[in-house]
Amino acid sequence: MKSIYDRRDYKYIVLPNNMKCFLISDPVSEKSAASLQVQVGCLQDPKDCSGVAKLLSSVLMNDSKHQSYDEFLLRNGGKSNSYTSLDTTNFHFEVFNQGFDEGLHRFSEFFSKPKFKNTK
Repeated sequence: MKSIYDRRDYKYIVLPNNMKCFLISDPVSEKSAASLQVQVGCLQDPKDCSGVAKLLSSVLMNDSKHQSYDEFLLRNGGKSNSYTSLDTTNFHFEVFNQGFDEGLHRFSEFFSKPKFKNTK
């Protein structure tokens, strides 16, 4: 149910790859945001190797594109972060509305084209 005072629009969609998306449109917001949550957290870490879920989230968000991503966020009034809970890992960002399309593209590349650097 939605309050009569709520000016936002809501839409739930399922993409062809079975990804579930909840979209919220707020006509008065000056910033846009996106979040990706996966159903894997620290409870799924192997017993003899704790911290794997948190390590993966750190590696994904700290690859070689990170500096240009941080610079993009800074230029567009944005920020990003991630966290790992018991059963989920969440990645999110926000930017001014005019930078959202490019921000979403850059954000999605962390997952569609990850660059796991060799740190020898």
